[in-house]
Amino acid sequence: MSGAGAAPSDDVAKLREQIAAQQRQLDQQRQALDAQQKALDAQQKLLDRLVAAQSAPAAVPTPPAAAALVKPAAPAAADVDTTGRPISPLAFHIGGADFAPGGFMDMSTVWRSTNIGSGVATSFAGVPMGNTAAGRIQEFRSSAANSRVTLTITEHPTKNLTVTGYSRVTSMETSRPTCS
Repeated sequence: MSGAGAAPSDDVAKLREQIAAQQRQLDQQRQALDAQQKALDAQQKLLDRLVAAQSAPAAVPTPPAAAALVKPAAPAAADVDTTGRPISPLAFHIGGADFAPGGFMDMSTVWRSTNIGSGVATSFAGVPMGNTAAGRIQEFRSSAANSRVTLTITEHPTKNLTVTGYSRVTSMETSRPTCS
């Protein structure tokens, strides 16, 4: 029976060793976390000094390295229109309205040995037999039917009101049957 009583005490000893190892690991992680928190606090103090130096340059002298990091943005007169609104380089302006073009272009091309007479999508049920005229004519089709060209028009008639209009144009399909 002494062998049966020794096994549980060995298991308990192993568990105590594992708990002690986990406790040491937790202590190391706490120390690392404290070091990170101290570094973060030092960075926050530096940031606070830089912000204070920006608002009152004479109050806190800024080290040259820190002054090079923070540069005030000077408002450019060319970035605003006559009413003080920012100008978008992606739009053109007529009066008080902003016209912003957008969308995407998609060009698809297909060549077929027979003239199906459909668009770029192939309808296999419509393939003509070889003993018909359409069955002996080759077909080349180009399509930009999946393209979308858009125009967004924005107007600000009053300070608190914005009116926006949106227009979408879908391109048309072109086809050119060829004879063989």
